[in-house]
Amino acid sequence: EVDFWIANDWTALPIVLDIARERGTPFGYDTHELSVEEYSQNLKWRLSIRPVIAEIERAGMKRAAFVSCVSDGIADHLARIYGLAVRPQVIRNAPPYEATTLRETPEQVKVLYHGVITRGRALEEIIASVRLWRPEFHLTIRGPADASYLARLRELARSAGVEDRVAFDLPLPMTELVAAARPFDIRLFAIRGHSLQNEF
Repeated sequence: EVDFWIANDWTALPIVLDIARERGTPFGYDTHELSVEEYSQNLKWRLSIRPVIAEIERAGMKRAAFVSCVSDGIADHLARIYGLAVRPQVIRNAPPYEATTLRETPEQVKVLYHGVITRGRALEEIIASVRLWRPEFHLTIRGPADASYLARLRELARSAGVEDRVAFDLPLPMTELVAAARPFDIRLFAIRGHSLQNEF
């Protein structure tokens, strides 16, 4: 018998709401990010999907024993738009802190992008910009990717003449991210600020 349910993201919230009503059990809602703004640059999404998400979240957050998200900006925004009496709890989406020592930058400067390899992450612009970098700067893009999109990025690096300075690595478990990032000198994340979700 389950004593407590957790709805992980807005898509799970209707299911957990139904189960909680049926069985009389409490539940929590982990919204992760700012779901009502996730694709707000897309007019069709704003008109068709956002109102659905807003109604689901409004109903769920009012009944949830707790609500959590990944940043203070999102927590404040959710509390404001839904009129929550209790501000959502912030649980960072980050691995545990690991101490590391400072080292001198070597002759070859390693730049790392680590995250989902997908459209909307400005990866095309990042790869195109490598040709403007000083020659000792090299880029590694690491993360999960759709094979066809990854092939497109590889072709972009080749056509830009920087394929020898752009590498693609497989994703790693969360517990290995910090150690795997240590050999790099610069971490790069240049997502477009076209929505509150991206800004937060």
